Amino acid sequence: MARKNFKRSIIVARYKHCCGRCEGILESGARCYAVVKPGAYECDHDDPDGLTGEPTFENARILCIPCHAEKTKDDVTAIAKAKRREADHVGAFIPPKRPIPSRPFPKRPRKLRIELVPLQRRGVYEARIVR
Repeated sequence: MARKNFKRSIIVARYKHCCGRCEGILESGARCYAVVKPGAYECDHDDPDGLTGEPTFENARILCIPCHAEKTKDDVTAIAKAKRREADHVGAFIPPKRPIPSRPFPKRPRKLRIELVPLQRRGVYEARIVR
């Protein structure tokens, strides 16, 4: 699926709507409100494009560069998880190309055979190991 970018008219309308301020949400839950200069901001999908996000005015957000980097990090993990779940759902499985590396197990010791060899005296035997 091809990436859907915002039209210029949507970016301009969203920049005017936010009055030149970042619309990012910080970890504390508060809005960033950093002043963004023309050309020093990113227009981001609120609902990621890789999931169900459409390039509309309501889905667009003007973000400063640090807020965009943080949001992108979260979006990438969410999109990857969604793709893995979809692949599991349809049963898509690709076997690994190489065997899973593991430590070699120690070799089993060979069983020893023991023979009883009679000595010169009657009833006395000596045990010898035969390989």
